[in-house]
Amino acid sequence: MVEKSISYVPMQCGPNDSDVRAYVCDMPKRVKHLRPTTSLDEMRQKWIQYAKNTATPSYAIMQHTRSLANQQFEVNELRRRINASDIEREVTKRQKLATKVYEEYPARSYD
Repeated sequence: MVEKSISYVPMQCGPNDSDVRAYVCDMPKRVKHLRPTTSLDEMRQKWIQYAKNTATPSYAIMQHTRSLANQQFEVNELRRRINASDIEREVTKRQKLATKVYEEYPARSYD
């Protein structure tokens, strides 16, 4: 049976591809120090740890760069969705009530 070598690169090493390149360039050094019997799970954990250690939290940077207009738009959109949901719920409630009333008091036929 031939054993295939598999290389993985962490999905989120940082905000750009330079961190991924640094990781790939550092790979031969890291592979030298690994035991040959290292399982894929152990290697995955090491790569995840490397990604956590080298990653910069881009979400914290993005919070300050978002404009006030975008935030206001999102707030207005959420309000609109909440109002639409309330209206839909009210309509559904009234339809159920109308169905119940119609079933209890069916329309008479006038002949």
